[in-house]
Amino acid sequence: MRPQHVLGGTFKLLDGHEIPLVGFGTSPKTWLTGWKWSQLEMDTAIEAALGSGYRLFDTANFYDNDDVLSNAFNKLLPNFNLTREDIFITSKVEIIIPNIQENTHRILDKSIKAFEYLDLILIHYPKYEALAAPGIGPRRENDSKDNQNDRYEIYNVLEEYKDKGKILSIGVSNFEPRHIEELLPKVKYPPTVNQCEFHPHLCRPELKKYCQENGIFLQAHTSLARNNEELYNEHVLKELAAKYSTSLQHILLAFAYKQNVGVIPKSVNPERIRRNLKFLDIDLSDEDIKKLLTLDKGYKGHYTPCIQWNIL
Repeated sequence: MRPQHVLGGTFKLLDGHEIPLVGFGTSPKTWLTGWKWSQLEMDTAIEAALGSGYRLFDTANFYDNDDVLSNAFNKLLPNFNLTREDIFITSKVEIIIPNIQENTHRILDKSIKAFEYLDLILIHYPKYEALAAPGIGPRRENDSKDNQNDRYEIYNVLEEYKDKGKILSIGVSNFEPRHIEELLPKVKYPPTVNQCEFHPHLCRPELKKYCQENGIFLQAHTSLARNNEELYNEHVLKELAAKYSTSLQHILLAFAYKQNVGVIPKSVNPERIRRNLKFLDIDLSDEDIKKLLTLDKGYKGHYTPCIQWNIL
């Protein structure tokens, strides 16, 4: 990504590249049943996002939208006097067994053909997950000793692509500190990013501290907790929304951002895409953050199927 003023600022990664703190998510509507974006929906969303100032765009092989997303960029970037170098594209690759290396090459080649190169690639999950890639390989249990070898095998392929300049930065997603620690003695490039579920019901203080101490950028997914009714009824959250005359969603986004945790909100609605950025105007105090941290429910507060803390 070309150095420039970026809305919301940037974070300097361990490898020297800079990543925007605020991005636009393109995940499916539902995790299991999926929901592929139509070209019109993607064009409309990307036009609103680019016009509003978003410069980081988050996707994944599992989302199956490389085609419509790359088409949208090819069509719309010139309208804003932007080029590929003016945006930051994150993608994710999942572990698929058997033939991890072959499958990873196939996925990366497809994405690189679509986007020229990837600013950041993340390992989507710390083990092969049959739900994400049904019918491809045998089930991997959470306590399987093969999980560690699988993570190293896929990471090794990502390093090959970084050496060739096709990937600029490497990171992980839904990884625990122990998963990262196991990789460090074996890899050439340490992970620069860890993308995990993060909101007041799942604050992950130990994980956040580990990432901060090791220079790893923590990026939140599911910042809005999938509109969980229990969270949205929390008195503290409602109190702060009233204090700042804003929405509950804006408080949740500001909660992460004020802690230097990246956010990637998603919407297909142009007005909501623009409105989501209003959280940047909210200056939560340290006391506000402390109040929200008291809502932490630990592992019981997760609202996605990502339960990586049980994985060996």
